[in-house]
Amino acid sequence: MNKTYLVLKTILESDQEILTSATIQQCIEEKEHIHMDVKTIRNLIKTINTFFEPFIHDVMILTIHKKGYQFNCTLFTPAELQFLLDVIASQADLNVEDQTRLSNKLLMLLPVTQQKSYSVSYTAQNTSFSLLANMQSIQKAIMTDKQIAFNYISYDVKHHNLIEVNTPKGNDPDNKERYIVSPCKIINTNNHYYMIAYHTKYKQLVTYRLDRMRHVLNTKRKRIIEIEDIDLENEINKMINMYSDTQKKCLLELEVFHQSTLREIVSRFHDISSASKTLEGHYIITIENVMINDGLIGWLMMMKDSIHILSPRKVIDQYYQELEKMQLLYQSYYKTR
Repeated sequence: MNKTYLVLKTILESDQEILTSATIQQCIEEKEHIHMDVKTIRNLIKTINTFFEPFIHDVMILTIHKKGYQFNCTLFTPAELQFLLDVIASQADLNVEDQTRLSNKLLMLLPVTQQKSYSVSYTAQNTSFSLLANMQSIQKAIMTDKQIAFNYISYDVKHHNLIEVNTPKGNDPDNKERYIVSPCKIINTNNHYYMIAYHTKYKQLVTYRLDRMRHVLNTKRKRIIEIEDIDLENEINKMINMYSDTQKKCLLELEVFHQSTLREIVSRFHDISSASKTLEGHYIITIENVMINDGLIGWLMMMKDSIHILSPRKVIDQYYQELEKMQLLYQSYYKTR
């Protein structure tokens, strides 16, 4: 085993904040049954610091005069590390196993004495797939110019429980539940990962959500992308824009009745174009480049009577249509009771 790694591992895994060369020597002999003299340990610590200095712009292991060695700096600041841990924990498409493995890899950069300072609260549930495994297979297929095969799932009810079922719309001649496509790119939008791929049956680019893909396998078949005389990268970019609703943007104008609601608006939209106050004490808020989608309408409905939509008319119409649907639904429900 690499001696440099053993020295770093010993310092990181120790429950003591400061270690002498003799203590490091003793730990390695007891755990690994490998002998290293004190001079070698000192030289290896210099090697560790030399290696990491260009990345962290500091020494990783600090020399404390007449006391020993102390872990000093990691690749990430405490704030950066907590942020990355929170991002991992909040990604609902990751299963618990993937979340735990990723978090542990980040925490390995810290000594045991500091790892306890970071809290990780996982939101994922145990699932039958791995988002990271799906991403790995797709990326490998793109790099090796191969097609992939997979099942795409929907849901049904059985014995009072929701169950996964394969959609029977595949293009594999031997198995109608299997899809065979040529992957082009993985994108992240709407808090989910999607694969853009070329479908030979439809002869066009299509999208699939990675968390709905199962049994993703690389095939030996070469990728087929039959889009002649077209800039493929440009087509992918146009598809991303269309898929993420970037073309359905508006100038949203709201009348806000309570000052406390302003915080909710800033949290939702961040960049407010203009704001003014009326004689009645209300607030007129204007936000540019707001995407018109179900998420926007849902948020507006959640705000109830604390805001009034002034424009555009398209958003007002969609909002009103949703209110009518809900009213009809409950009127129909209670008439049958």
